[in-house]
Amino acid sequence: MNKGQTRTNGRSKEDALYLLDKIAYARTDEKFEAAMDDMRSFSPRLFDWLICHGDVDRWAKSRFPYKRWDNITSNIAESFNAWMVNERKHTVPQLIYEHRDKVARKLHASYLAMTKWKNCVGPNIESKVLDIVDGSDHMYAENYGGGRVKVTTSCGDHRVDLRLHQCSCRSWQMTGIPCSHACAAIKIVHDNVYDYVDNCYKKSSQEKIYARSMIPVVTTDMPHPNDYYRMENVSEQVFLLPPITSRPPGRPKVNRDESQFQNKRIYQYGRCHKPGHIRRNYRNPNPS
Repeated sequence: MNKGQTRTNGRSKEDALYLLDKIAYARTDEKFEAAMDDMRSFSPRLFDWLICHGDVDRWAKSRFPYKRWDNITSNIAESFNAWMVNERKHTVPQLIYEHRDKVARKLHASYLAMTKWKNCVGPNIESKVLDIVDGSDHMYAENYGGGRVKVTTSCGDHRVDLRLHQCSCRSWQMTGIPCSHACAAIKIVHDNVYDYVDNCYKKSSQEKIYARSMIPVVTTDMPHPNDYYRMENVSEQVFLLPPITSRPPGRPKVNRDESQFQNKRIYQYGRCHKPGHIRRNYRNPNPS
């Protein structure tokens, strides 16, 4: 193994993950193909694995056939665990009781916050739109008619279709918020940028979402969940115990899944310089 091969094989896990992120977050087909070419040059074996087992259409932005709002991960389970971090250690009846009340309070608080919006969109979306509008100040837009506008930037030209809410950079289609090229096009036709924001962000849609509230559940002859922690009722409660299991002798085995990006250290014997050879099992003391 020469020094050049050592440097090539010694690339870090972070480099592979960076290239994988480029493939996943590429919005256009051109950037996706360029990122795939970089991965092929970096590791042909990893590239072949992505083609055969990667299911690119399910996680790459440019290949996903449906609208995904510019998101790749949902993390629903992680979000729920973080939200219920204090309640999840309680008993099942108490967990259900507290979760129901917490959802009701959350819906009502979101409704009250929505009624205080001063614009047709919420403050978070409004802040994003204003930042994008500021970023379009140095772009030149030329109206082609029919809602089609050519936007010239320092990196090239982009095509914007205001009727279809589309831009050649595909950011508008994925987020539902006009990109900087679209904002430059909206300025040239003297329209309101908020009219081109997706309806799901607008106050009218939020009013429909929070129009109805949760209905309190009526309980009869049902002990309060907090009664499980009262000492005087402990003798009357029925507790579920864990199953009876026997621990096998010896130290338990730990199975660790090895990452495909994990770097392995290859040991070499100093006399023959071949990988995998050590002094104890070396059988050729005089190599030719």
